Amino acid sequence: MTTTEDREIHHIWNLLVQWLHDNAPASAAALRPSAAAEEIVAAEQAIGVPFPAALRTWLILNNGVQVADGRLDRALVRDGCFLLDGYHPLSTALIPHVYQRMMPAPGDVNSCRSWWNPRWIPFAADDWSYGFFIDTGNDTIGEWGDYGYLVTGAFPSLAAFFECALADLRTRST
Repeated sequence: MTTTEDREIHHIWNLLVQWLHDNAPASAAALRPSAAAEEIVAAEQAIGVPFPAALRTWLILNNGVQVADGRLDRALVRDGCFLLDGYHPLSTALIPHVYQRMMPAPGDVNSCRSWWNPRWIPFAADDWSYGFFIDTGNDTIGEWGDYGYLVTGAFPSLAAFFECALADLRTRST
């Protein structure tokens, strides 16, 4: 069954991808094809948190961007950093790596990452120090950064995040 949010994500993502093809072909070329159902399940199992329907819908449309050097331990991306703040979409391979990096070590209450909530799933990042996550508790979008920077509920939905990203791209290009 297709929900209103599924349709919104399809619509806005297709507009965003078309904008990239027309205005930023290197970023468009960096987009990966759809994630297979098995890749989504593997990512969910790797972090132990089921993905919200909106995230699954988007991953079926696009599985992040190509990592420039093929190394998942640092997520170096040369092209494809077109989302808000220059972040790039994460693939089903990178989501668990970023998630695990953000989680504090078990029992380490003094960790610089002790504020990370296990129900937050990263879907866009830069070099792992900054990024956006979807909160599986309420499907809102938040943002994190170094030195304790944290905004929860920055966007009401994944579709709203992509709408803002497209508006930002259009504004930057004028």
